[in-house]
Amino acid sequence: MYARVPCTRIIPIQETIPDCFSESADSEKIDSNTIPSANIGETDTHYIITIAAPGLFREAFQIEIENSIINISALKEKIKTKYKIDRCEYNYSDWTRAFQLPDDADSMLAQAKYVHGELIIHIPRS
Repeated sequence: MYARVPCTRIIPIQETIPDCFSESADSEKIDSNTIPSANIGETDTHYIITIAAPGLFREAFQIEIENSIINISALKEKIKTKYKIDRCEYNYSDWTRAFQLPDDADSMLAQAKYVHGELIIHIPRS
């Protein structure tokens, strides 16, 4: 089990692909109500990406790494409630995030776990 690593500084993992692939990447902003926030950190041996995604099951996530780009997405079935929702401050039911991995990231040994509403991805450094 890995210890939590605080996000102390920006590392060379940069967001490279705009969510929703809009025509203008400059105008694309992360909508915090529908796209969960990510913390990125590092140790001497790993890069750690932590995504706050409450209310999902582990099976809802899909993680793909291709050409040094990690694509993280989730899809949750819509659940009908017995009550009317008057205010909805978050809805993480369908989203995608993509990040460029640094050159020393060993994507073949990446591991992910979902604990207490956070998706935690550990990517070893080579």
